[in-house]
Amino acid sequence: MAQQELWEKIWDWLKSILIALLLALFVRTFFVQAYKIPSGSMIPTLLIGDHILVNKLVYGLRVPYSGKRVLYHGRSPRRGEVVVFVYPRNRHMDFIKRVIGLPGDVVSILFSQSQIFSHSSCWAMGLSPSAIIKE
Repeated sequence: MAQQELWEKIWDWLKSILIALLLALFVRTFFVQAYKIPSGSMIPTLLIGDHILVNKLVYGLRVPYSGKRVLYHGRSPRRGEVVVFVYPRNRHMDFIKRVIGLPGDVVSILFSQSQIFSHSSCWAMGLSPSAIIKE
């Protein structure tokens, strides 16, 4: 009897641990994920080594490893928000950056100072359409 009770306790512990791991994986995949700031590109607001939590629901639910949106499509990023995305040239690297330009905007960087122009002001200033950010 004692051995059977021991196995029941072990099985209860294993079930609890397995449920906790599955729940943590589900939450991390669909709802929130922790990241660490790897570089100084966000200074002075975010420093190297700072930790942030990313709300994954804002931009919609995605199927893992496919990128396809399902059920809830969310909204587009807004100017000034911090976004996390996979670096296109190295899929194992995450980039954490601040949104400064939206589709239709022209971003001009001169002497480390950035300026943002709307689509209509670009045409008024005679800027090339190739400089306009596209979706």
